[in-house]
Order: sequence, then structure tokens, then C-alpha cells
Amino acid sequence: MSVTVWWASPKHASPWHDELLTPGERERADAYRRREDRDRFVAANALLRLAVEQWLGHRPEIDRACIDCGKPHGKPRVVGAGLHASVSHSGDLIAVALSEQGELGVDVEMVSDKDLKLLLRYVFSAKELEVLPDPLAVFYRAWTRKESLLKATGAGLRTPMSSLTVLPESEYNMHDLDPGPGYAAALTVLSSDPVSVTELDGAALLKA
Repeated sequence: MSVTVWWASPKHASPWHDELLTPGERERADAYRRREDRDRFVAANALLRLAVEQWLGHRPEIDRACIDCGKPHGKPRVVGAGLHASVSHSGDLIAVALSEQGELGVDVEMVSDKDLKLLLRYVFSAKELEVLPDPLAVFYRAWTRKESLLKATGAGLRTPMSSLTVLPESEYNMHDLDPGPGYAAALTVLSSDPVSVTELDGAALLKA
């Protein structure tokens, strides 16, 4: 089983990327007050479509309707193709993951130097807090692993992170990614088969 993850930056956002969005996504993009937030949203959705187009060989239809409210912020579905997709962005990084083998989730988080002690019981399960010698040292590894799992299952905020145990070992098919300094990232695939992960620079797709 293979999964490809494309990395890019919101700095690569261009006006022509707006043409790739649905009317609902353009409306959401225009609602952002800060330019950097708009660029992040537009570039992420553009990278998703361009990566899928490269994979399939034709321009895809992407459905991002939320299953709860219908607004375009739900888990992306590639309509009419057996291709699974996930998108994440944080700070100056965007990640798009694709695979034909099973549902998947990707998450990237910018590492902060703020005090995380108050969040430990929100992120870690009781078992993790009991066995991990220093939960703070692996805080973002746990966070991104759990976020990627919740994205893969589509559970989102309906499942508390503290109900999941992913460290020091995980029963799920999880992979820590390499987003570069100052970031943490993880991928989860809902399959028991071995997974081969390829990480690519997506800047060329956004600049094409």
C-alpha cells in the first residue's frame, strides 16, 4: 500500500487558484479577514485538486460538504474515483495526502513554546499519562497522531483525544511524517496492510 503526501506553503497561493474552488469554497475564502488565512485556505484546496488531477490524469470533482451542516469544510471526497484524500494546514505548511488503498487522515501542527501542561489531560489518555516518562516531550507527536486518526475516521471533535491511546505504541496504522523544523505531522491509514509513505514538494504543482 502506498500513500503520497505533498507539502507546500500558503506563500505559493496565486489568483488563478481561486478558479479551482467551488462557489461555496470561494465564498468561505472571501470571508477570511486576514490575507494569510485566505491564502492558506485557497492554497490548500488548490493543492488538493492539483495533486488529485496529477494522480488521476483529469480535473477532479471534490466534495467537501460537512456531514453535519453541509458547509464546505468537511473531509474531502474525490467523486467518482477510488481515491482517498486528506488535507491539513498550520502556520506556513500545507499537507495533502492521497491513497487508493483506504481511508486516511493527515495532520500537521506548528510547534509552539507556550505552556502545554494544562492540555495534557485533554490530549493524553490515562494510560499514556501513566506510562510515558515525559508526556510534554511527545505532546505534538501525540496530538498529530490523534488528529490524523480522527480525520481518517471522520469522527472529528465528537471523539475526545483523551479516549485514544497511540503512545508509546499504537494499534492503528500510523506514521510520523517529516514536515521540517518547527512542525510535527502524522498520517493514519485505516488498513492493517503495510504502508509505504512518499513525501513530495508540492510547490511545483501550485506554481504550474
